[in-house]
Amino acid sequence: MILFIAFSETIITILTAGRYIAAQQYTNIALIAVFLMGVFSFFDKIFIALGKTKLNLRVNIIGGFSAIAVMYMAVKIINILGPHGKVVVSLIMVVTAGLLVKKHLKLQQVT
Repeated sequence: MILFIAFSETIITILTAGRYIAAQQYTNIALIAVFLMGVFSFFDKIFIALGKTKLNLRVNIIGGFSAIAVMYMAVKIINILGPHGKVVVSLIMVVTAGLLVKKHLKLQQVT
């Protein structure tokens, strides 16, 4: 992922014959979104495997409402970059909620 981001301009230039250089920033954002979706999916599967479906629901609710609030502020205040930026922000919020719940579970000694 880091290598792709570092060389994304060159990769986009090669793949599009130099016609869509502006797509570089969107490609990087989409790549980050795909990575974060994988992390979220990992937490999702762990909670389901542990039989913590209510906990999984709470993580999704917290992450979803947090993402809506952050996206609203991002659009109004900093005019964030397109829909991919919003996906990245929402996935960051859901992954953060998952990490907080994981920490809470660890404190309760749930294995």
